[in-house]
Amino acid sequence: MKKYLTLILPIIFLSNCENKKAINENEIRDIFNSTLYVMVSVGESNNSFHPNLHLFKDSNKQPFFPIYTSREKVLETEMIMPDTFPSNGIIIALTSHDEMTYKINYSTKDEIEIKGKQLKKILKNEIEKFKKNNAEILEGIILNK
Repeated sequence: MKKYLTLILPIIFLSNCENKKAINENEIRDIFNSTLYVMVSVGESNNSFHPNLHLFKDSNKQPFFPIYTSREKVLETEMIMPDTFPSNGIIIALTSHDEMTYKINYSTKDEIEIKGKQLKKILKNEIEKFKKNNAEILEGIILNK
């Protein structure tokens, strides 16, 4: 038994060392059913995923889009940021790209990292309801599947 504990404890310890906050589906629904703040590109866009949003790269050079739950959260980052723009959370989820990473409240203690595909899966019902009730808003928006 001691032999197994010696093997298991380091695995548990190392698996909990990562700083990422676990994804809570109810929390994601609450967040995206409200107004969110995104970073608007100043001048020419630096990406082809969301041409009006500013694309960031993390320390591993992986691209991501920061999303904030309030203007106060943007100020908490103490970073120089492009302008923020309020946006409907469901539209952000609807137009998210499957393999793109989205960091909610990036660079704050409550940061959440989520892929577009996972975001769409969690918000599937909300997205379908939005599409059904807002066809006129969606005209001209290219949606990825």
